[in-house]
Amino acid sequence: MPHTRPVPSSYPRLAEAVAALSLAGDLGMGFPLEHALRVTYLAGRTAEALGLDPDQRLNVFYVSLLHGIGCTADAHDLASVFAADDITLKYAGAVLDDADQVATLRYVFGFAGSSGPAFLRPVAIARALRRGDAAFRDGLRAHCEVGELLVARLGVPDVARAGMLALFERWDGRGAQQVAGNDVPLAARIFHVAKVAVAHFDHAGPAAAIAAVEAAAGRELEPAPAQAFLDLTAGEPVMASLLEADLLDRTLELEPSEGRLELAAERGDALFGAIADMADIKSPWLVGHSRAVSTLAVAAARRLGVGPADLELLGRSALAHDLGRVCVSNTILDRPGPLAPAQWEVVRLHAYHTERILLRSAALAPYAATAGLHHERLDGTGYHRGARAPSLPPVARILAAADVYQAMTSARPQRDAIESSRAVELMRAEVRAGRLDRDAVEAIVATAQGRPLRLVGGGRLSPREVEVLELLARGLSTREVAARLSITEKTVRHHVEHIYDKLGVSTRAAAVVAAIGEGRLGEPPARSG
Repeated sequence: MPHTRPVPSSYPRLAEAVAALSLAGDLGMGFPLEHALRVTYLAGRTAEALGLDPDQRLNVFYVSLLHGIGCTADAHDLASVFAADDITLKYAGAVLDDADQVATLRYVFGFAGSSGPAFLRPVAIARALRRGDAAFRDGLRAHCEVGELLVARLGVPDVARAGMLALFERWDGRGAQQVAGNDVPLAARIFHVAKVAVAHFDHAGPAAAIAAVEAAAGRELEPAPAQAFLDLTAGEPVMASLLEADLLDRTLELEPSEGRLELAAERGDALFGAIADMADIKSPWLVGHSRAVSTLAVAAARRLGVGPADLELLGRSALAHDLGRVCVSNTILDRPGPLAPAQWEVVRLHAYHTERILLRSAALAPYAATAGLHHERLDGTGYHRGARAPSLPPVARILAAADVYQAMTSARPQRDAIESSRAVELMRAEVRAGRLDRDAVEAIVATAQGRPLRLVGGGRLSPREVEVLELLARGLSTREVAARLSITEKTVRHHVEHIYDKLGVSTRAAAVVAAIGEGRLGEPPARSG
């Protein structure tokens, strides 16, 4: 039975919305904007040249368009192991032949320790040589698993989701999970050709892209789609067209018209949940933040009598408000000390990037302004616009207050979580200083009732397993989890095995995303003592 069906004309296209979301993946991997669109266009044209049927082409289309959605899953671990900017590592790694040991060593020596003091580089290089390969492979699996979990919520066909799990395989079996040949899903095999071509195109231009595909055919790439791509580029200036202004329209036309997927209401909610999780999985310090802010803001808005339309606007805008964080390196997000002025400027730009990404889609654009205002203040001292009170509608004021409360009452790299009573004092001081709205703050305070929101239920997970997973999500090692819970490391590993088995994943990041998707946000247990 085909997995596509006619789309009601009343619904916007899913592809149009996720094309905008793909820009966040571009930023998170260090590529120029529209990298994913270029990959999707080349993959789609190659699929057409191979004569694939509409269902097969639909799979190629969504694997290619959504391949970056899991890019934040390994950011923290990658930056930690290499002591380097995770975004730079990803960009440089995209053209690295991981089967070439000499090139891999150059990569390690070139980047390990680059974000820290020069005298510590030998230590960082030694750590990267010892742990780097395992960290990379674990990271690639996390990217795939998180991507597949997020895509699954959007109604994308199962076959395409299978392709998401094979984003980093190779025809010769030397990829992330050592799957080879025809055991790699067809959509992924065609995507791989476009991925190699566009990565080299973005680094060094059309000639480098064609040379890279020629060199990789029969090794990293399946010969047939590689040759189809080469024949395509020989017959028309397809590489030059990748930088033309109408690339988005031409790419969206490659989604087979026989069964274009729609963005129905329930998928809209799922899309914004996926946006929240994509942003928050970037750092252990942010896990669940956007969902908690959305829950708190909507509840406070109801208390203030906000109507249904604005409640939806607020809830979805809150879920998306931190999307721009994907372009902030984890060397900044996870930094334990104060930020330098230049680093602060990078952080301040995340609100701008959130707004600009959402504006690229007609379906997402209605939420762009509110999401982009979450760090503005009534007196004009906020960012990124420096907007003042007359420009800040009630929903934006509520979102700002909810974001402040949730951030204050959560641990951050440079500080412990602030006690709720103290957070309330600080927020009321901001009201007196003319920065936060009084009604919004008091509604947040009344709604929160002295406790921040946390993940307290995990569907198939037991309460103890949720407890273990939450600590792992915060970046603790198994040894640190054991000490925190006064249990043995062996017991922790036993819990982790059960968590992974129940959720059908093999990485920490994927387990966190799966559990949040199945669980709920609410008040944590009261502290003892």
